[in-house]
Amino acid sequence: NLLVYGPGQFFVGHQDSEKCDAMIASLVVGLPSNFGGGAMLIEHHGEKVVVRGSASKLSFTAFYANCRHEVRPVTQGYRVVMTYNLRLEGKPQPAAPPSAALNPLIERVRQYFASKTAPRWAGDGESAVPDRLIYLLDHEYTQRGLGWQRLKGADGLRALALQATAAALDCGISLALADVHETWSCEPEFDFDVGDGRRGGYQGEWDQAEAEDGDDDEPLSTSDHELTDLIDSEAEIRHFVSADGKAVAMANAIDPRELCYTKPSVEFDPFESEYEGYMGNYGNTEERWYHRAAVVLWPRERAFVMRAKVEPHWALGALSRTLKAQGSSPAVAQAAQLLPFWAQVIRQTDDHRVFARALAVAARLETPRLAAGLLSPFALPQLKPNMAAHWLHCIERYGLDWSKDRLVEWLPPPHASESQRLQWITNDLPELCQALHDAGGKDARSLADVLLEQEWRWLSERWQVRDNIQALRSREEALAVLSPPLLALIDAAARIENTAVRDGVVAALTASHGDVATMATLALGFLRSAQAHPNASLRDVLAPLRDHWCRQLTDILLQAPRHEDDWSIHLPLPCKCKFCVELDGFLRDRQRTRHEWPLAEQNRKHLHHIIDSCELPLTHATRRSGRPYVLVLQKTTAMFAREAAQRHTWILDLDWLKQSSNVN
Repeated sequence: NLLVYGPGQFFVGHQDSEKCDAMIASLVVGLPSNFGGGAMLIEHHGEKVVVRGSASKLSFTAFYANCRHEVRPVTQGYRVVMTYNLRLEGKPQPAAPPSAALNPLIERVRQYFASKTAPRWAGDGESAVPDRLIYLLDHEYTQRGLGWQRLKGADGLRALALQATAAALDCGISLALADVHETWSCEPEFDFDVGDGRRGGYQGEWDQAEAEDGDDDEPLSTSDHELTDLIDSEAEIRHFVSADGKAVAMANAIDPRELCYTKPSVEFDPFESEYEGYMGNYGNTEERWYHRAAVVLWPRERAFVMRAKVEPHWALGALSRTLKAQGSSPAVAQAAQLLPFWAQVIRQTDDHRVFARALAVAARLETPRLAAGLLSPFALPQLKPNMAAHWLHCIERYGLDWSKDRLVEWLPPPHASESQRLQWITNDLPELCQALHDAGGKDARSLADVLLEQEWRWLSERWQVRDNIQALRSREEALAVLSPPLLALIDAAARIENTAVRDGVVAALTASHGDVATMATLALGFLRSAQAHPNASLRDVLAPLRDHWCRQLTDILLQAPRHEDDWSIHLPLPCKCKFCVELDGFLRDRQRTRHEWPLAEQNRKHLHHIIDSCELPLTHATRRSGRPYVLVLQKTTAMFAREAAQRHTWILDLDWLKQSSNVN
């Protein structure tokens, strides 16, 4: 390209993009011309070169594409240059470092891979030997420009030394791109004019006086803050280029303990930065992001572990192949390598195939402890009916007690979402129980009963918790979610002939405790779901439940509707303090509709909360006159409308029950 810069023209600081894979540098040829200003400033790792033009000579300037450079504004005349892309041809080989220099490096790397590193944070587990060493190179590379034969400057010699080290220690080696993110604390930089005591202004992008004086050595812009302390750092690697051309699989996240470098990232120009000014109790920090390249070394004996950390399904496949080709002893040794990190890996994977393959491998290991270790990180909702065959092999191999322990380990933690487990009970539990029961073995049938009874106990606890919700609509909605899993429990109980769970669910749905409206909503929703269930035999199993609610609704509807003069409200209150006792007395009074109640602020707040949480048909407001203020309660006609709507719903429910059970 031929570039001509006229007066006032310049080029801001930038890095050249690589136009092709082989491009490593740029060449600028300055043609003889008369001009003022227009100096080219090139910077890299703190080194700075200023190139000025000549009126009589050609000038040749070459620099790596990742060097940051800029052209100062031309003040007079014309700056004329030609620019070229420099490409590498052939396969240049830098001279190998002498053995005297290599031996200390080899020994240090040997010691590094033989020494355990302390946990970075408390609770990270025991110390362990590192899997890899990551050395950050000095130059920046793009994905297309990264290659063993295209390393720049000292990077090529250092990479050659590390290749020799890898060969001596039987290590794998790869190039990679690294993304580094650092957070620094800052101190502001102030410039005071000593003469008049005023604070100096910010220096702009170009000072005309400086340019005319020929001071081109300073960068175009200055920062108004200075980095002081590194607060936090994180990095990850990607785009691996191995020495043998094979794919490399390893974790992308970098542990700071496996990272080393000759030059820290702060000596580089970040490709992006963000300054947060002082905000009182935080701020005055700068975030910096860097693109760097790296050489990665790892002992070949740790290759299985490294890949297993990012591809657990592959690791289980490798174990399966070892079992088939070499027997259990080598496979047991491989499996033991997985246990220190296996739980963390499984928590991070969403591959549904991993659990099935883990079951298949565990059944063939013939070592109960290792089999348990492979299976312990999984959760019960991940156990699907199509895994039953593998699960049965484990039961046959290790027995009932070992299998029961796995069920306990697979229970989701208390803070886990309930919805996933409820969905699993609904969709998978019946078929899974049937598969275990139909296998014919005594232990498998016993385990099916244990599994079903375990889930019924858990669901009963969920029922109790949701039944304690005070707001009627919220309670009904929360309990309605339990209808499908309850039906699944009855389905599973019928399939494996577990009468205890079957009768327990039916008895719970016919119990007289709790609010009748809530119980009716739950039971009727349950019966409607059963009517549409593909297992037609459930309708006979649930006949006692239909008959019970036919009688219950008939008795309720035979009672006279609420009289228009009856203002009583019979709803249980969650609190038995003296204020709630007085509130309950007002609610149950058939004639009183209004209650004015002088109360202190905290007692008014308590009653406001009770009324709102129980969705009582009352208005409640505070009259702010006198001391103490007065809480004014007023019953509303909403209770009449709500009971009329509920009665109409029960009439429809009773008609449906009679039709579905052929009761006249």
